[in-house]
Amino acid sequence: MTSLALKDLHDTIEQYLDNIQSTGKSDLQPVILSSCLFQSEIHELTRCLQERNIHIEHERRSGNLKYL
Repeated sequence: MTSLALKDLHDTIEQYLDNIQSTGKSDLQPVILSSCLFQSEIHELTRCLQERNIHIEHERRSGNLKYL
């Protein structure tokens, strides 16, 4: 999912730069939207990793985690 958002952001930036180069102007709105979507996905992944780390630490402290 994040790789798709990153590719979309990359493609949107490329389109923006191509428009700037060919016409001297371009709409920044799609770049901002793509950037926000990518940041949102990164935030969600970070949240999931933090929850997983909390769970692992809880299991470790309770003695239920054997290999870590």
